[in-house]
Amino acid sequence: MGRTVSIYLDDEFLDILKRQDKSMSGIVKEALRVYLKTAERKENFGKVIESAEKIGMSKDFKEAEREWLKDRERDRW
Repeated sequence: MGRTVSIYLDDEFLDILKRQDKSMSGIVKEALRVYLKTAERKENFGKVIESAEKIGMSKDFKEAEREWLKDRERDRW
């Protein structure tokens, strides 16, 4: 289910948007999608770095895997 929102755009943005072939709502949706995906990727990249550092502290791969599964299970609940 969606919801209608209102945003303020100055004349410069309105002029640029009027020259596009897409609807304003389509352009705003696409911009939000790109913004949110980028933020999500940055957050997930941080998690990958953290996991890689933890693996580096383990004595062997199996130990790192067990620790990761334990952390994952704890985070899930």
